[in-house]
Amino acid sequence: MRSGAEFSIAGKGRMVSIEVSGRDLARFLAKIRVLPNGCWEWTAGKFRTEYGAFWFHDKQARAHRFSFAAYRRDVPAGKVLDQIVCDYRPCVNPWHVEPATRGANVLRGVSPAAQNARKEICPRGHEYLPRRNRKRRCIVCERQWRISNRQKCKESAARWRSRHPEKDRACRRRWEETHRELRNEQRRALYWKNPERAREADRARDRITNPEKREAYNALRREQYQRRKNAHPQP
Repeated sequence: MRSGAEFSIAGKGRMVSIEVSGRDLARFLAKIRVLPNGCWEWTAGKFRTEYGAFWFHDKQARAHRFSFAAYRRDVPAGKVLDQIVCDYRPCVNPWHVEPATRGANVLRGVSPAAQNARKEICPRGHEYLPRRNRKRRCIVCERQWRISNRQKCKESAARWRSRHPEKDRACRRRWEETHRELRNEQRRALYWKNPERAREADRARDRITNPEKREAYNALRREQYQRRKNAHPQP
């Protein structure tokens, strides 16, 4: 044991460092059994997670953390102890654990998150893209899903329109009115910024919507084209 070793436990809403006495260490050693592979198996009470529970100064502490603090050093703030040698939760051997971040500890285990993090291909056999914002995607599956989802939406909309033709016409009417108001607002803003460009846009819109103006415009364009062709005859 380290001379003057201290163990930090939670007390009254804050972390309190308490010196480990020889009596505490004797009680601790009486509850372990050394296995042939070097593990110190905890034989007393355990938490639901199978980690050893050691009663220390009216608090239940994790036995492997107590052992690490008593024999090696204090656990750094924000770190957890990762069992890198035996991966046996009842083991309290202080040389079988090392401080690590919680994320690294989880990814080294066998939880669903760790298993998924170690995968390199998606369930359909496509390679995952490199991580971005700590997430991975399969662009092939995502593209296929978008195409199928778009087709399903189109089919669903067609079925709805066939079952409710009156509602469909009402929706289309409301959509046209809304977009007509939006186009009017855009036209007013364009007039305010560039009147000449706005008038040209109005003339182009009239040529499209008014058959007489469209025919007159087409005739003017044909006349201009014929004039340019006569002015620059081909050799």
